[in-house]
Amino acid sequence: MKKKIGRFIKDYVFGAGGLVIMTGVLQLLVYPFIERTLGVSMQGKILYFASVMGLLASSFGSGANYARMKVHAEEGTTVNGEYNLFLLFSLGPIVLLTILSVVLK
Repeated sequence: MKKKIGRFIKDYVFGAGGLVIMTGVLQLLVYPFIERTLGVSMQGKILYFASVMGLLASSFGSGANYARMKVHAEEGTTVNGEYNLFLLFSLGPIVLLTILSVVLK
C-alpha cells in the first residue's frame, strides 16, 4: 500500500510540475515573443485559435480516454491501436472546425 501511495505522489508531483513548467514557459517566453514579433492584435488572434483547437482536441482526447477506461473496467484490458486510430481520424474534424473558426472570425 505504501508503494502505491508513493507512486501516486511521485506521478502527481511530476504531472503538476510538468504543467507548471509548460505554462511558465508559455507565459514568460513564448507569448511575449509572439507579442514582440507580431503585435498585440495578432497575438490575440493566435491565442483565440489555439484555445479553439485546444478545446476540440481535449474533448476528443477525453472521449477516447473515457471509452478506454470503460472497456478496461469491463474487459480488464485494452489495446492502444483502436484508440490511436480514433484520435487520428478525429484530427480531421478538429482541423476543419479550427479552419472554419479562422474563416468566420
